[in-house]
Amino acid sequence: MSDCIEWQNYRSEDGYGIQKYRGKTVKAHRLAYCKANGLELKDITGLVVRHKCDNPACINPLHLEI
Repeated sequence: MSDCIEWQNYRSEDGYGIQKYRGKTVKAHRLAYCKANGLELKDITGLVVRHKCDNPACINPLHLEI
């Protein structure tokens, strides 16, 4: 598996990267998954984006899956 790409900005208490996107606060790994797969956040509403690497700060799209 490739190396993790660690989110370098604000993180939640449980370690997930947090960012503002279109006026909303979102988890960075969810946005990374969407951008890598040509999706919008609304397309994955109700779905879990899981880290195969078990690193909540990771935003490497190769480590993320629904």
